[in-house]
Amino acid sequence: MATWAVPAHGTRPADVTGGTALRPGQIARFEVRTAGGQRLVTLDPP
Repeated sequence: MATWAVPAHGTRPADVTGGTALRPGQIARFEVRTAGGQRLVTLDPP
């Protein structure tokens, strides 16, 4: 889990580092959500 904030209308890419106690085989997907819980994107693990 990670959290971050960017200025409004940011044009630069953001790199975010997170951590988990799960092993790679236990991760089904990565989700990016707003603070209100709206899902923005879902990514498959590598």
